[in-house]
Amino acid sequence: MGDPNGIRQKRREQTLLAVGKRLADPKLGRDEGSPDHRRIQLPKEMAWKITMYGGYLLICQPDENKLLKFVERYVESASNMSLTEWRRLPHIVSHIHLPYLQAAQQIMELQEAYQIHKGLKQGYQNSLHDMKAIVKTWRNRLPVIADDLSHWNDIFTWRQHHYQVIVNHYESNRDSTTTNSMLGVHASAQSIIHFGKIARKHKLTSVCLDTLNKIYSISSVPIVDCFQKVRQQVKCYLQMASMNDENGLSEGLEVLSNTKMQYFQKEMTAEFYALKGMMYHLSSKYLV
Repeated sequence: MGDPNGIRQKRREQTLLAVGKRLADPKLGRDEGSPDHRRIQLPKEMAWKITMYGGYLLICQPDENKLLKFVERYVESASNMSLTEWRRLPHIVSHIHLPYLQAAQQIMELQEAYQIHKGLKQGYQNSLHDMKAIVKTWRNRLPVIADDLSHWNDIFTWRQHHYQVIVNHYESNRDSTTTNSMLGVHASAQSIIHFGKIARKHKLTSVCLDTLNKIYSISSVPIVDCFQKVRQQVKCYLQMASMNDENGLSEGLEVLSNTKMQYFQKEMTAEFYALKGMMYHLSSKYLV
């Protein structure tokens, strides 16, 4: 059993963070009547998170009176606060350092999201190249099996929002090419597929399947992403079957039977048939 006092303290911190997300002041004011003045009640090690949430709100809920450029101020402030807390920790790196390593990534992705939004507003060719570079960076910055899945859920959810902003921007701009719009579509689909893959490796099969189904919310998904989605879905059902879940076999075979093979390349079709063979092999074991 956990320490009751520790549990109560954790709940208190979570409640204060939830309130802080709603009260964050985009201008970083410090007057007595400002929401920031109320941060005095918050544990100081959480101050960076409240500041970061202020930057989130400024990007996700734009306002004419709250200039986008203030995000840079949030990034700088949150970075300094998290570094201050990092310096308080022991010199030997251990699990206690993990929240601040995760904080560094979240703050970095806040800055990168700001650059995407700034580039879309400016509309310059150089801004387009910068945006593509950030999207490529996000696609290559992926979790490993040992990472905290809840942290990466926040990261992938954050990225999905900005991928959709890219799609909406270029779809509403008739002068833009379809390629720019598909950049956001492909990145969004890849993000969903990779999170589903990591969830499967964590043996969270229900999380994997629920995540992969989110791909249906994206319009005009590239065929390569459709292939990867079905592949991960069938692998998930195979994993369920290997854990003595007989429904996994029937559901996996149904997915493959309903997949229209004519739309996929020969190499992709071959892998589907290989997965189907593995399912029939497992099903024969249940019949013995």
